[in-house]
Amino acid sequence: MFLGAVEVLGKKNDFTRLILNTQRRNTNVAPKDPLLLTKADFCNLFLPTDYTLYVVGWTRKDEFLEACRQYTGWVWPMDSIDKFKNQAWTQITEDDQRRLEATGFGSSIQDTPRMLKAGWLKTTGRGGGACCYVFPNIGANGGVKETNPYILPQDLYTMDCLKQS
Repeated sequence: MFLGAVEVLGKKNDFTRLILNTQRRNTNVAPKDPLLLTKADFCNLFLPTDYTLYVVGWTRKDEFLEACRQYTGWVWPMDSIDKFKNQAWTQITEDDQRRLEATGFGSSIQDTPRMLKAGWLKTTGRGGGACCYVFPNIGANGGVKETNPYILPQDLYTMDCLKQS
């Protein structure tokens, strides 16, 4: 059980350009306080009682949103087909379409064959969802709580590049 906190503090900024706010103050400064990650920050996942969290890398938000467009959307495993494999997201409801359009992914809905051509993991809306961080399928109480985009480890920068130089 994760009871502590992960503390992240930026020590150096390679982006040196001034970024002025409406009061003409430079906002491109190192933060004074660290970013704290606690158990509550991992609320989107149903996790088994005993688990280990591995941080494999990081990326910027704009790069994340671009990288996820090269993948396919997935929904939860169907036990009758294969209880260990997600199924391609091929049934796109009106609600799905509205949500995808609101997040800028409406153009990722493909008609022939019908599928989502973007890396998103869909929830059932009742608790379980596509398995991602917890695999294999841990049943009705596994997967993601909310529909969300994903990328793969090869899309990330390694943690080593964060070392102080």
